[in-house]
Amino acid sequence: MSSTGTPIAGTNWFLGTGRRKESIARVFLRAGSGKFTINKRTVEQYFPNFAWKHDATEPLKFTSLADQVDVVVTANGGGVGGQAGAVRMGLSRAIAKFQSGAAAFATQERFPDARLAYEGAQEVRTEGREKEIPVHQALVAG
Repeated sequence: MSSTGTPIAGTNWFLGTGRRKESIARVFLRAGSGKFTINKRTVEQYFPNFAWKHDATEPLKFTSLADQVDVVVTANGGGVGGQAGAVRMGLSRAIAKFQSGAAAFATQERFPDARLAYEGAQEVRTEGREKEIPVHQALVAG
């Protein structure tokens, strides 16, 4: 699996694989209208519990891509809760690849060299004072 931010060869799909407990989810993502299917069912049908649905779709809401991409997931193994976590991880990875071109460009534009981002920053650590020797130990040692 490549992390270059390029789609799968010959397609416009970005792949992200997620694992949680015994579950594995392969998440395919591309620009689209907001369709989200898991094992040929809608996300509402596959995850009837609100918590599972929320876990699985949170990366789309966090990145504000919910209505801009189509997502197709194949999930297997484990239970439904584990599959929701696996979908979440796979979706996060697919989104990272999907956005990596734009994000890499923006980062490079702001900080051409990462070391320059911290140039002139004040040192956070301060020089600590040495431990004081109690008076009674100083008299014994002297």
